[in-house]
Amino acid sequence: MSTRPGPRRLASLAVALLIAPVLALVAPSPALGHSSQIGSSPDAGAVLDAPPESVVVEFDSALLDVGTAIVVRDANGASITTSAPLVERTSISVEVDPRVPAGEYTVAYRVASVDGHTIESSFTYTVARSDHSAEAVPSAGVAASPARSDHSAEAVPPAGVAASPARSDHSAEGSGSGPGWLPVAAAVGVLVALTLGVAGAIALRR
Repeated sequence: MSTRPGPRRLASLAVALLIAPVLALVAPSPALGHSSQIGSSPDAGAVLDAPPESVVVEFDSALLDVGTAIVVRDANGASITTSAPLVERTSISVEVDPRVPAGEYTVAYRVASVDGHTIESSFTYTVARSDHSAEAVPSAGVAASPARSDHSAEAVPPAGVAASPARSDHSAEGSGSGPGWLPVAAAVGVLVALTLGVAGAIALRR
């Protein structure tokens, strides 16, 4: 003889069947959790023999291409990134200038996981050797000095001082012998005139 479930049991089963799908939807899923960094290229703290051409950061879950940012800076805080950030499902990358000197570089990024959570972090890597030394690139705001010429100091007078005309070996002599004899000749002429006048007066008296 079979027994039928009572009304209360049937009601409980109905409620359970209705709640089960709802619980499945709201239950946390690992695929929808916060993204976490699982690797990078270069690795965090890596010491490289040559500057990289790009930087890639990898995560354990998918990312949203919304509000994404990544920048690589040198020890002075200057950016060496040369492209916009690229999001490829679980990674973000950016191109950097490979013609940089040796030194420490900081990678800072901001990404959004599929659940809308924003992740911000940073790490560093070091370039141990580079074909481009710091001396080869002038500092910002400092103009590179022109190539030195053996005649540059003589050819260019100091600022505020007009260049003097070229000196001639005969210029001093020519200018000195011009107007200098005129006063002497005038004095001699006056003396001669006075002498002739006195002599003529004496002759008339005799």
